[in-house]
Amino acid sequence: MKSENIKMALDEIVWLLTLLANQSILIHNRKKKHAPEDLLTEEKVELLA
Repeated sequence: MKSENIKMALDEIVWLLTLLANQSILIHNRKKKHAPEDLLTEEKVELLA
């Protein structure tokens, strides 16, 4: 694989993980409107991985 293909694939994986992680945060925020949590960004997910 070329390095740019690997970079694109990793970007897509990080995007997907962020999307999936934010789903539970959005559910939490909908149920507990008095204590909402911030959504994750792709940059935060990259740092956590």
